[in-house]
Amino acid sequence: MAPGRRHCCASSCNSPLFPVWLLTLSLAAIYSGVDKSWIGPAFRWAEKLNPWAMPDVFLIGCAIGYSRIEPYVPVSIGAGGWCMISAGLMAMVTRASLDQRSIWRRIQAPALSVLQQEHVTCTICNLLIAASAEGQRCPRCQARVWRRKPYAVERAAALTIAGTFLYPVANVYPMSMFSSHFVHTSHTIFAGVTDLVDAGLWPLAALVFTASIGIPFLKLAGMAWFLLSIRQCSDKKLVLKTDLYHLIDEIGRWSNMDV
Repeated sequence: MAPGRRHCCASSCNSPLFPVWLLTLSLAAIYSGVDKSWIGPAFRWAEKLNPWAMPDVFLIGCAIGYSRIEPYVPVSIGAGGWCMISAGLMAMVTRASLDQRSIWRRIQAPALSVLQQEHVTCTICNLLIAASAEGQRCPRCQARVWRRKPYAVERAAALTIAGTFLYPVANVYPMSMFSSHFVHTSHTIFAGVTDLVDAGLWPLAALVFTASIGIPFLKLAGMAWFLLSIRQCSDKKLVLKTDLYHLIDEIGRWSNMDV
């Protein structure tokens, strides 16, 4: 494959619209009665890429960028901008109203015979599979099925340690640089927060501080607590740990707002 074509394919897969295309294709195939083996993997990838689409984070980030540029440069939102805003809002409503379990059942109903024997559950589509099939592909979504993912704790520990070292660096070094008339001005994350405060944009300043500084710290502290509990085989505060894990999993993507 030519380099230009590879770059085009990579850009398409990284596009926020790519999960929407996969979701539309999967739903169209399901409701048209098409029986194809690719529907499960397509819907799995739509779900897997959805957290990276982040239409809500994108819209808030655009609002912050608009509020910072508008006092200095005359800007206006054109027809394409309003269409993008509408698409982001529609994507948020679609995801909020989507029933994943119902869709997975439409793709392939669970086998009742599995309930009568030892089984494992696919973490993607929740299909019950015979325990003897561990390590193989799920027949519904084609994901690997594991009782425990190999080296999951080791990978989580390595990423948490790396994040702990990079977190202070990310807050000390500049995130952006602005050049005007040979004058270079750099901004750190905290400097961006103070600029929003000075401009009287307190809600946006609080949002950026929470998303860029507070949430990453919460993620690192929470992961460190989980890993320490696993190492010590601690069963204390399991409900609190579960709630914290779901919170980190849900709000973690908001730390990409600066990007």
